[in-house]
Amino acid sequence: PRNCATAVNAIVRSSNTKAFDAHTRRVQKELARLKDSLIQLTLQHPTNKEPAQLNRLVRDLRSFRIPAEHLDLLRSTTETLTQNNQSMDALRKSLTDVRRLRNALAHEADQQLAVQTVRPAYSLEEDDSG
Repeated sequence: PRNCATAVNAIVRSSNTKAFDAHTRRVQKELARLKDSLIQLTLQHPTNKEPAQLNRLVRDLRSFRIPAEHLDLLRSTTETLTQNNQSMDALRKSLTDVRRLRNALAHEADQQLAVQTVRPAYSLEEDDSG
């Protein structure tokens, strides 16, 4: 029945947002940990430009919806930076990984926009001109 559709949609929407909110919190927490590691790196290497570049990429990642499979990459990047905070090779590897992730998410968003079709605001059931 049509009168139940609103209630069913509300229930489905609320259950999806709970799972989405939990995932979003995990991603935001991991991005915050990565940002804290970058602050330490910036203080240790004030003349180096890689921490600033990585910081900009992390800031860019906040605008994307990061899938669960990429959360492990963020965790490993954070762990690499915290364990090897003096190593410039670890910093460069982390910069490369985060740049790849950001580019993949950006191109994925572009592809999703290209695939979506625009639904017309109305449709004509019968064409009178034919």
